[in-house]
Amino acid sequence: MDYSLKEVAGRIKGLREAKGYTQEELAKLTGVSVEDYKVLEEGETDFSFTFIYKCAKACGVEVVDLLDGTSTTLSSFAVTRKGEGLKIL
Repeated sequence: MDYSLKEVAGRIKGLREAKGYTQEELAKLTGVSVEDYKVLEEGETDFSFTFIYKCAKACGVEVVDLLDGTSTTLSSFAVTRKGEGLKIL
């Protein structure tokens, strides 16, 4: 997976703002100091997986959403009408 630090940092900042978190709040939720969080949000240093995971969890998104900027999408579905499905005994 190829990603740019600045792009990931931008997504993190955007999610933080959308969720209404301050930098201090998200720093606490991700277990980093406020100073370290600010450097990470600026894209000045590489992210640890733990930070990305905790950030995604705090913001209610998947890790791939932060890294790749895309969500998994539904590619197929099945409709089962009432009375037409398999019987469960």
